[in-house]
Amino acid sequence: MKPIPSLFRIIQVDYLASLGVIATVVIWGMALAFLWLDPEAASFFRLIAPLVTVAGFAVLLWRTRMIMSVFSDGHQVPGVISSSGFFRGRGRVEYVYTYQGHKLAAGNAVQATKLTRSLAPGQEVTVLVDHLNPKHAFVRELYL
Repeated sequence: MKPIPSLFRIIQVDYLASLGVIATVVIWGMALAFLWLDPEAASFFRLIAPLVTVAGFAVLLWRTRMIMSVFSDGHQVPGVISSSGFFRGRGRVEYVYTYQGHKLAAGNAVQATKLTRSLAPGQEVTVLVDHLNPKHAFVRELYL
């Protein structure tokens, strides 16, 4: 059985997944805060909070399913970090790998954590590649 990343780890590392959770928490926090500060404004936040919640959890579900699918059904190949950059708590990790004789490049938007910042250009990593769409790939070390 192949190891699958936990939901917590996906939210911790993947920027889009964490954005779905953060947006939901922030909008409900604002709705509650405005109950005391400005009840008229609170009605607006109570109106949009369910919409933001549905959208946030849809994004979280989509990213989680995609990542878990690649980890369970994908192919493991060696890869190399080509670049990484971070700004204000988020960043992007780019990497190259060869799959079925084709050299491919991919990248992921990530949260800035000690783990994600530890990846340096030229570093060898293990890449899990979606066999149906080889451009979808994830760095194994980030999620496990």
